[in-house]
Amino acid sequence: FDVGYMSISLWNSSFVYNEQSTPYCYICKGPPDNLPTVQRVLKGNYAVFTAWMWGHYGHSTHDILPWFAYMKELTSHDPTLKYVLLDYRRARDILAVFDPAFYAHRVVWVKPGELTIVKGNVITFKDWQLRDNNFRHMDFLRLWASKARDYESKRDKVVLYNRRNPNDTNGKRYMRPDIEEEMVVRIKDALKRYGRKEELVIYNGLHPNGKSMAAYDQYEFFRDATAVIGPHGSGLTGNLLWTNPTPRDCEDRVKVLEIYGDADVANTTSPNKRGSVDTHWLFMRGWPLEYHHMLFSHGSTRDALIIDLDMFTDVLDSMFGPKGQK
Repeated sequence: FDVGYMSISLWNSSFVYNEQSTPYCYICKGPPDNLPTVQRVLKGNYAVFTAWMWGHYGHSTHDILPWFAYMKELTSHDPTLKYVLLDYRRARDILAVFDPAFYAHRVVWVKPGELTIVKGNVITFKDWQLRDNNFRHMDFLRLWASKARDYESKRDKVVLYNRRNPNDTNGKRYMRPDIEEEMVVRIKDALKRYGRKEELVIYNGLHPNGKSMAAYDQYEFFRDATAVIGPHGSGLTGNLLWTNPTPRDCEDRVKVLEIYGDADVANTTSPNKRGSVDTHWLFMRGWPLEYHHMLFSHGSTRDALIIDLDMFTDVLDSMFGPKGQK
């Protein structure tokens, strides 16, 4: 499964590695032995973003895009500056939805293996980190989002994410079918119990014909959600960035229930069966969400996750019931 371990590297005119562009990992410290021919010469001022995992849908949206937003804000004083980004996987799709005007006028795309020369000033960003579980790294992305798009929401759906998408997900983490069926029943019961008018919609990132949803389709889908429920994963939290970055008040926040494994079940439920899985709340709390959690039960496997259904009902009461129950 290709999670997008690619990055842009920078060298000066003598092909000395530029330490200011040190990517997080998986990149050479010198140019390849056989350099490709120069495919493009850029003239002017450019900012080059070197982060890896760029283009992977979930990790781009909730891990990497916040750091690019930081870089963009630091350089916002120059409206003529253009940004060099890696043209890889879903990167174009994501950025075109997040800020159509910026995508159309301020970005130069380079492909993997392409050699580009810049004749002018080049700046880059050295100290970016992969998430670092720092919720403040969302501040600049929220600022950007609030200026870039309309997030007016119909607020007419509750989303149950089931991860059953062999095209785009890694590590399975599927609820056991009988558990998933009962979750659907209990969510519908909770919505009826508290007079909620939303429709429950099952989401897995696929259209009915089995084709993967484009970023714009997912933006339209999640923009209208009042609640999102599902197992831990980037398909859950990566799409939370399509929700309103500036809700009117706390009650207007999107509710989230992330279900994940503690240390006792980590080796049977984590994507690669190696170690515990941290909740994405550690960094997603920087987005205005009402965040809830529960754990997988013992006996869970990546193919058949189990939860305590009575506890699930209690969590739904906390999410949808009167304020005093929260």
